[in-house]
Amino acid sequence: MLVKQEFSAAAPYDAQALSTALTSIPLVEERIAAIKAFAYERASAGDAVPGYKLVEKRARRHWTDEALVIKWAQDRAIEPFEKPELKSPAQLEKGLKKPEKADLAACTVSISSGTALVPEADARPAVSKQFTVNDFEAIGGPQVAPKQLTAENLFA
Repeated sequence: MLVKQEFSAAAPYDAQALSTALTSIPLVEERIAAIKAFAYERASAGDAVPGYKLVEKRARRHWTDEALVIKWAQDRAIEPFEKPELKSPAQLEKGLKKPEKADLAACTVSISSGTALVPEADARPAVSKQFTVNDFEAIGGPQVAPKQLTAENLFA
């Protein structure tokens, strides 16, 4: 609101003030990007950022078994390739009827491309980036978490 009032048509035009404001935009954008990056880094490390949470980014569907999809499409005389690569789930579904889409859904999985830091009011569920005992099961690590993870005991 303040910026709108500062540069509204009702206010007298000050070319120098506008030029100064335009010149400072890259610096302000750089500062904003640095603040966002630092907040994301802290949240990713498991630190709480009051009023914000980590959420999964929009998931994109990928084929779970490309050979099965190719056979499925060829059996129905559908061209499954887009130039040299397999069409995406959304591309292949275009024009299909609901039952065919349901058949094909078994061949897809939605994978998020990462996390994003958003206001707590966002409807998506929060994601925790804190290490838990379960995180070590995949690598056959300890079933009991150490009291405090440090460089010395992380791989012990």
